[in-house]
This record gives sequence, structure tokens and C-alpha cells, in this order.
Amino acid sequence: MSKPSSSITINVSKKRSSSEDGDDKKPLTHRDPLQQSSTSREGSAEPDFGSLSKKRVITKIEARPGSEANLDVGFDVNITTLASPRLDIDYKRASGLVFDYREDGDHSDDAKYWIEVQRKTFTNWVNNKLEGTGFFIDDIQQDFTDGRALIALVQQLIPGCLTIPHKKPKMRVQMMENLSRVFSVLEAHEIKVVNVGPEDIANGTLKLILGLIWTLIQRFQIMNMDTTQTTIKVSPKKALLAWVQACLPQFKVRNFTTDWSDGILLSNLINYLQPGLIPNCASLSNRDAIPNVTNAMEIAYEKFGIPKLIEPEELCRMPEELSIMTYMSYFCGPDSIGYQSLLEWVRKQIPASNVTNFSSDWKDGSALCALINCYAPNALPVVGSLESQSGVERLQIAMDTAEKVLDIKPMLTAEQFVNPDIDRLFVMIYITRFQHAEHVEVKDTMKVYGAGITGGVVGDENSFIIQGGSALAKANDNVTVEIVGPDSSVVMVERGLPPATGASLYQYVPKTPGIYQVNVTVDGDHLPGSPYLVPCTDIPQPEKCFVLEPGVDKAQVGKWTEFTVDCSGGGPGNLSVDVQSPSGTVDHEIEPLPNNQFKIRFHPTMVGSHVVTAEWTGTPISNSPFTCQVSNPVKCFASGTGISGAKLDEPVSFTVNTLGAGPGSLEAIVFGPKGEKVQLDIQQDDDKAVYTYTPELLGSYLIDVKWDGFPIRGSPFRVKPAAAINVSKVVISEHLPRKAKAGEEVSFCVNVKDAGHAPLSAFTTNPSGKEEVCEVEEKEEGIYIVEFVPQEAGDHQVTVKYGGIELTQSPFPLSVYDPDKVSVDVESISKSTYKANSLVEFIIDTSAAGSGVVTASAKGPKGFRDVQVSNLGDGSWKVMYNPDCSGMHLLDVYYNNEAILPQPAVLNVEPPQDMLITAPLSPINTYVVDKQYDFLITAPDGSTCSDIDAYAYGTKTNSLAKTMVMQNPDGSATVLFEARYPDDYRLEITSSGKHIPGSPYSVLIGLPAKPDRVKCGDPVVPLEQGRPIELTVDTTEAGSGNLTAHASGQNSGWVAVEVEETSPGVFYISFVPPNSDTFTLNTFWAKEHVPGSPFTITYNDIDIEPPFEVVFESDAMEPGFVTASAEGRGFGPVKVDVVHFESGKYRLGLDPAQGDIYDMKIMWNGEEVDGSPFELDLRHFGKMKPALPFSPGGSGILTASVKGHHVGDVPVEVSRLTNGDYLLYFAHTKRDTYDLKTLWNGNEISGSPFTIDIHHQRN
Repeated sequence: MSKPSSSITINVSKKRSSSEDGDDKKPLTHRDPLQQSSTSREGSAEPDFGSLSKKRVITKIEARPGSEANLDVGFDVNITTLASPRLDIDYKRASGLVFDYREDGDHSDDAKYWIEVQRKTFTNWVNNKLEGTGFFIDDIQQDFTDGRALIALVQQLIPGCLTIPHKKPKMRVQMMENLSRVFSVLEAHEIKVVNVGPEDIANGTLKLILGLIWTLIQRFQIMNMDTTQTTIKVSPKKALLAWVQACLPQFKVRNFTTDWSDGILLSNLINYLQPGLIPNCASLSNRDAIPNVTNAMEIAYEKFGIPKLIEPEELCRMPEELSIMTYMSYFCGPDSIGYQSLLEWVRKQIPASNVTNFSSDWKDGSALCALINCYAPNALPVVGSLESQSGVERLQIAMDTAEKVLDIKPMLTAEQFVNPDIDRLFVMIYITRFQHAEHVEVKDTMKVYGAGITGGVVGDENSFIIQGGSALAKANDNVTVEIVGPDSSVVMVERGLPPATGASLYQYVPKTPGIYQVNVTVDGDHLPGSPYLVPCTDIPQPEKCFVLEPGVDKAQVGKWTEFTVDCSGGGPGNLSVDVQSPSGTVDHEIEPLPNNQFKIRFHPTMVGSHVVTAEWTGTPISNSPFTCQVSNPVKCFASGTGISGAKLDEPVSFTVNTLGAGPGSLEAIVFGPKGEKVQLDIQQDDDKAVYTYTPELLGSYLIDVKWDGFPIRGSPFRVKPAAAINVSKVVISEHLPRKAKAGEEVSFCVNVKDAGHAPLSAFTTNPSGKEEVCEVEEKEEGIYIVEFVPQEAGDHQVTVKYGGIELTQSPFPLSVYDPDKVSVDVESISKSTYKANSLVEFIIDTSAAGSGVVTASAKGPKGFRDVQVSNLGDGSWKVMYNPDCSGMHLLDVYYNNEAILPQPAVLNVEPPQDMLITAPLSPINTYVVDKQYDFLITAPDGSTCSDIDAYAYGTKTNSLAKTMVMQNPDGSATVLFEARYPDDYRLEITSSGKHIPGSPYSVLIGLPAKPDRVKCGDPVVPLEQGRPIELTVDTTEAGSGNLTAHASGQNSGWVAVEVEETSPGVFYISFVPPNSDTFTLNTFWAKEHVPGSPFTITYNDIDIEPPFEVVFESDAMEPGFVTASAEGRGFGPVKVDVVHFESGKYRLGLDPAQGDIYDMKIMWNGEEVDGSPFELDLRHFGKMKPALPFSPGGSGILTASVKGHHVGDVPVEVSRLTNGDYLLYFAHTKRDTYDLKTLWNGNEISGSPFTIDIHHQRN
């Protein structure tokens, strides 16, 4: 037996994962970690974990109200704060609502009920949004895990935002990429998602999935939450509640729970939105809650198209707040019944205003003023006086008047009202309140308004109006107007023509700049506001108004363009702006800013020169008009090898087409791998430019292309030029597929990070010789996923090439099976009639189904019975079943554990015939050569079995077996049978020349079984959950027999075991452990235990890593066993734990008690491997323990104890530091939850015992 080679590595700092299996092996080194703590903590040097002994648990715990204690486990971390025992966390969403449902704790029935209602409501909302997409959600917890349905939902909410990267994701990495795209889009659209990420959705974490859906409902269903909350701090719940309160002020609506449980409120809301739909809503009784709700929901669905997101019984029994809010949002959303009915009402009240929405049509205040005049004529100043005001000023006057006269309180300020980001719901709430206002007759009161009492320009006529109707007429003779100038001189006032009935116009001309005092009195008493202090300045100076940097020189089609005009030095005046595109006027917005500055915004829709004219009081400001060149860089596109397939040291080019991009200039810069600029040559025509550069360094290049200063489509581009490649550095994933089912996707991973840059390709060759190209997708830089779907059963070859060169591992074989190609005549089997105790045989043809194993099961009136299956070697299998009684028997056949019959075959078994073999033949290889076997022939009625004859021959060798018939005194007969050669013999037994029932019989003769010649390897015990425990069994030298196996756990009971013959005589036994347990695996050859059986296998679903580990890898072809021992040169032997964690790979773990040089012997089947013994230099190994700094203060004695919930008491040491602090040390060997109890002078300190949960820590 050859000695296998070995590779040794130490791994103490982190758990092995599939991505780390290929890491370079680290040398066996040592270093005192205590000497490295400060260096590691500062991050200035890489800590050497080779010398670490028992895991140090160094905890850092921080506790704040409402937050979870933060527990870090690692090396060289100081504790600054000790926390109280473990805190439970309320997971909060952006809205401030709490999803207090913990999946791993106790829950009240109410909490479970609310979560279930919420789950169903959110599912219904999602499906309502997914209509027409082809997706439908049955289980919101599981149906989002692959990302496809969630992408479809976000596509409906944000059209055109993304596509599905993987439409048929099979691997978790593909599902995670789908989900990551969703969260990237949400982040790009400034949608705040709190405490949830792609992993949570992929893991099906219900509470976080519900939190994500609720965020989307608030943002896209109730109102534009993110943009609105930046300007007004009102939650979606308060806004929605305010809308309901505005609609139904006669009800004291306080919540979205109990107020809605009897259906009365919902019925009244529906009748309010469309009067007459529920005429008896005022007389409804709360005793008819379910009928009320059912009727209201049915009407809302039929008349308004509002989906029934929640069941009436659920709303009445225990209303769930978020579910009701989601349902109610359909009544006031865009184009909802609430929106349309309010808009129709507004248009009837103020038809001249031509209101079409609840956003832009209300921004200048004119529509609101018109609505107020409908309810309170004369409450506002005359129209002429309002026209001179800005939109904000006009709105403020109108809102103040509505509150004072109509008692309609606003939710917003005038500045918030005009903000374009404010959601239309706030405008709807305010306007809805007018529907319940009473018309007010405003008495004629005298008021003063106009520029003459607010400001003026020296030398220009300044005027104001006194309005008062009949009140003014009565007091006209007693009204006195006096104006005093800055120098205390009286200014002359003239009375002009009245602008309207009941109004008087007064005019004056300020002569010098300064403050003028305007006194308006009636019978000597000042009117409210009088005297007015009026600043008057020199004439406007538009030449001192200018546009601030960066100006308004450039803009993009489809993008809002902004610029700021500074009029702080322009004196008195008003700003006006006009924007002209090549096709006409462009709408714009003017937003006043502090210090007499203004922000102008416009949205160009076409390329070309736009003329922007800005005037201050009718005169162009400095440099006005301006020319703004509007371009469309999206129309530019780049192509060529220079941005897709460059090669090192070879000139490459790319072309940029600018046709249709409008005015502008093209610029391009290429940055090399080190950030340096690469020389770029250009050839430019009218509508395109060709750039050429030569990449000289290996690495990624960044190509930045801009049109008129804006990035073109796809820019910046990244290209990695191809270099000399090293195919030997390409690594294909270790777990290559060996078997696949036809029609199902097969995938594997290829790592080319160290192989240079080149294209990766792959194709399969099917059994017919046809080549099919595989799909190759780069998941991250240097990591590719190869995918294909085999369709034809049989042996395939998978070829992988890198840079056109075939890999050394390529091609690798893949066995594809197709259960649909298995041929069995089910109809004839079911239609035949069988006799009890007579062997049933039929043939299964798998020649067209690929490689596989046929198994069968049967159930008769007496329960399940064994069915034997024999491989005939040519793709045919013989199924043999001996029914033990009459009645209906069900027979099922499997191929590679997949049922191949549409339903079990029904065997109709009759009672046995008169003559039968009472010692029936066994259909398995229990008969061996050179041994005589007896078969008894009897007749049930006691008659004599006469004229019995027997004849036997081999079906493969045509050799004859010895047969003899003996007549017994009781009338029965005995058939003696003996064969010299292994074969499948046909034994014909006749009576009077006719076959007895079941004849001819199949008698399988083989060599004597030799179970002691069976060779078994070490069981493979995986370190990762979900992977099978494996055992390889070699029976090539064990004679004839049948290999069977069964396994059971001490706690798990029986588990399913799969036995597969991978090559002639070599079997692969596997089973997946359901949880941590000790399993017994019984393995039999010819019904006798094989060497080593039964095997005792201990499995832990949480890997407990040893302080030191050595990885041994065997390249031996035959099964074998690994044993190991270690002995310190000064302190003697130490135990070595051997774990066969992967086929051919062993983890040798040890926990030395003292530092020393240890010699480790590694044995393969009892013989030392090459290089053994190996030297482990652990002389600086110290007995290290977790450290918990503690500073109680004052004088006294500190004592402590540590107890694990499972491992029990753990020794703890207390050391006092020079600064008065204490260090508490304890060592742990298993992951567990530990309670640390600390006492000061015998009294337990505050917060003790402290809980340290290291059960789930990996490092």
C-alpha cells in the first residue's frame, strides 16, 4: 500500500469556509499574542494567529436604552462598559412604528394574530401591484427570497428602474445579486430602508420583510414620505388620519384600529365621497359590525375599484393598524375616489380657476383666494392688490384670512405649501376642510393696502388704497391721511380716482430716500396698522443684479437646471424671467431666497440654444439675456475594443458617436491602473470621434467620456486589458457536479483571479456528439459562474477554456439521467394475475435513461415488503417480488430515487395454486457455488406430488446445474440443486410435463460472500450544515453479495440512507444528519457486518474549532483510516482529535496544556505518512483566558464565578491591575451562553449576573 502525500496547515483564527479552501498554507509559527496586543489594536501590523491557544473571549459590551447590547468577540479588545443581561430589541422602521414580533421567543396570541393579519394584508397589496407582471405571491416570507418578485414589485412602483439580472436563479449567489439590485435602486431613489438587507430577504426573515413592504407602502401608497418629511415633520399615519378627520369632522376619529371595527366610520366615509351609495349610514348599528364592514368593502370594490386587502372578520375582531392604513390609502391616493371627488367639488366652486390637480395649480395662491371669496366675500383685499404680491405672500394672506374668518387651520406654512416636494395629500387635507366651512358675511371694515405703505422709490409715484365699502362712505369726510418725510417735513398727498366701489386711492412722491411715516386716522383715531413706516430708496439698479456662479451656460435635456440671481444690490424692484427654447417658451419657477436672492429652475426638453432673459423691474440685469446651450449626452454612445476587449501593449481604439447630442464639445480621459493619465490620440469628424490609446500596465483602466461636460451613456467605462495568461492558475470549484437530471440547470464556479485576464468559455458535448455553449457570467472580478441545462441522458463531457486554452481539469465527465426515458410496461403488469408465494418478475429498461440505480418498494395487505432488484448489466434491471398473501399489492419503481411510474402499479394476487414450493427461492445472491440447496414441493390438499422433474441451466454460461428429485413419504417432493459456476440459472420444475406455478425460477449463483474482505474508509463528517455524512465501501474482493445500510441517531431516530454504486464493486453510502446527534451506521455485505460496522459517528451542526488544527490531505486511491498522536518533548503526550470533514481531507485538532515542541505522528492505515512525525513549535504557548476589565471603585475584595448554560461551571481568575481595575479571566472550549456573577465584598454588583452569549460567534 502506497503512502499518501500530505499537506499540513495551522488554522486557529477563523473557521474554514468553502471560499478559503484554496488559500495558501501558512507555516507553523509561534508568537506570544500578549506581546502583540497593542500592535494589533493600533492596526499597524498584521497579528500572527499561529501561536494562539484556547480561544480568548474578550468582550466589549455597550448598552443603551432601546438598543441591543453590542457584543464583540475577538483578540486584544478592552472592555470599557459592562452591560446588564441581554436586552430584547424592537426592530423599528423609518416611520417610527415598531414590528415587535420576535420569531425566536414567546408571543402572545394577540401578537401572532396581528402579524398574520399584517402578513395577509401586505401580501394582498403586493399582488395588487403585481397585476399584469406574471408574478403572484402566495407566501410573502418565501416568495421574495430569489429576488425576482421583489424586482417586479419595485419595477411597478418605479417604472424603468431595473431589470431582473437572473430570471432563473438556482444558486444563492444569483438570488443575492437580484436582491442587492433592489436595495441599490431603493438607495438611489433615496428610499430609506432601516435594519433590513438582501440577506434578510434571502433568509425569509418575516419581520424584516414586513418592515420593507411597509416602507414601500408608506412611500408609494400613502404619500411621498422621504421628500415630504424633509420639509414637514408629519408621519404618514398622522397625514392619513388628518385626511379622514377633514372628511368626517362629525366623528372623533382617533386611530386606525378600534374606530373602524364596527364599519360605521367606513360606511360614512364612502357615502361622503359619493353621496347616496350608503343612504342608511347614519342609522347603522355597531351590533352589525361584520355586515356593515362587508357591505362597505363590497361597495368600495365595485364602485371605486378598491381591493379587499383585509377580511371583514379580521377588521372587526382585532383591527391591525398598518393593515387598515394600507387599505384606507386607496381612498385618497392619486386618481382615487377621494382625489377625484374633491377635484370635482373644487371645479364647481371656482370654475374660472380651471384647477386640474392638487399640486402646481395651488402654488401661486390665486385658486385659494378664489375659494375663500366663495365662502367669505370681502374677507380678502381686492384682486388688484393681491396681484402685486408673490405666490408665497398671496398664500400667506389667504391662509391667514381662512384661519381668522373661516376657522380653517392650515397644516403647512405658505413656504411649505409652494414647495414642489410636498405631497398632494397635505393640499387635499387643507382643501377638504373648506367643504365643511360655513359661509360668512364679512362686514365692511376699513383696511389699507398697497405699495405706498410697504415701500417706494425716490421720484416715483407711490400709492395705496383705503377700502371699506359703506363704512368708508360713512366715514369719508372724517378720514385723514398725513405723510411725514425722513426730514420731518409733511409730504403732499393727492387723492386719485377710486379703483373700485367702496375704495379710495391716495398717491404721493417721495423726494429723498429714508423712512416715511403714513398716518391714516378716522376722527383722530388711527386705523389698525397705522402709522405705517415706509422705506423709500433710490431708483432700481438692475445693472447691480447678476447671476451667481456657476451660471446658466450649460444644461441637459430632461434634467432640471437651476441658477441663482443676486438682486441684493439692485435696489427696489421685482424680478421677472423668460426662457425661450428653439421651439418656444419654456416653463420656469422662481423661488425667493433670503437677502433678495432668487433661485430659477427650468426643465429643457430639447437640444439647442435657450435664451434666458432676467429683468429687474422691467430692465435687463447685468449680462442679460443669457445663452444656455442645452445638450443631450445620452444620445452619445461609445463602442469598440478600447472599452471592451483591449490587449496589453497593443493600440486599441473606441469610437464616440455624438449625432443628436446637440451643441457641445467632446472630451475623453483614460486613467491607468495607478491613476495615471494615458496618452490618447483623437481623430474627429462632424458627428463622431475615434480615440486610440495603448495600455502598457496590467490592471483596470478607467475611461471617462463627457459631452459638454456631462458623462455620456455608460461613462465611465472600465476595461481590463488581456495579458499573458497562466491556465494552471485557473481553479474550478472542488464540488464539481458528478450527476445531473436532464432538464435541470447545472452550475459550477471558476476562479481566474491569479490566471491573468482572458475570456472564459465553456461548452458541453452530449452523448450524440453535439456541442452546446454554456452560459458564463462574471459574479465579481475574477469569479465566474458556468451554467447549462443538459437535455440528453447519458455521459456528457464539459470542456472549459480560458483564453482559448483548455484547462488541465477539462474535460470532466457528467452523468445525466432522465427518469422519463425509463421503459416499463405498467399496463401489462397491472393487468396480469399473480399467485401468492409465486415470484413476480418483470424487466425495467434504462438503456436510454442514462446512468442510475433502480429501486422498488411494495405494500400488500400485510404491510410493506422487500422488493429485490438485480442489474442485468446491459441497461436492463430485473425487479423480483414474492407476494406472501392474496389481495391487492401496490408496487412502485424508482430511478435515482425518483418515481418513474405515474402511480403505483396494482398487482392482483390470488391464492396459491394446488402445487407450490413451500420453501420459496430467494431472488438475491444468497446462493453460492458448490453448495447443495433443497426446495420442497407440496400440494395443499395432501395429494401426492407425482411425476416431478427438474432441469437447470445458466443464462450466460449455458452451464448445467446438478438437479435431483426425491419423493418424500408424505407425498411431497424435494428438488436438490447444486451449481459449479456463478450465473443466473433458470430452474424448471414440471409435474407431468407441465410447469408448476412460478416455473421456471431464477436462481442467482455467486461466489461465496467474504464480508471480512470489504474495505471501508473513514466516515466523512462535514463541518457545514446540510451536507451529508459519507462512507466509501470497496467490495471488489468480497465475493458475491448485496450491500445494505441503515442509520439511526440517539435522538433523531432513523434517517434515510442512500447507497450508490459509483463503479463496479465500489459503493458510496451517505445520509444527511438532521441535527447534532450521535449516529450508528450499520453496513452489511451479504447480510453480515462489514469490518468496522456498526460505525459510531458524532455530528455537531455548530462546528467547535480546536485551538490548533492541522489539515491533512490524502491522495491515496483506496479507502483508509487516519490516526494521529502528538507528544511534547518536555510535557509528554496530548490528545489529537481527527475529523474527516471532506473527502480525503482531515482536521487534526489538539489542545496542549503547556507550551512545548510537539512531535505529531500521522498514520494512514497504521503506517506513517511521508514526512511524519511533524514538528509543531509551540514553546510560547501560554494558558490564555478571556479578559474582562472591571473597576468597582473603593476598597474591598472582588470575587467572580462563570457558569455556562450547557457546559456548567468554568474556572475564573481575578487579577488586580496597577490602576485599580480588575481583569476577570475565564477559558471556554465550547460555544455557549455564559453567566458572569461578580461580587464586591460579598455583595453582588449592579447588573450582575452578566450574560455573555458566544454561542453564535465564529471568530
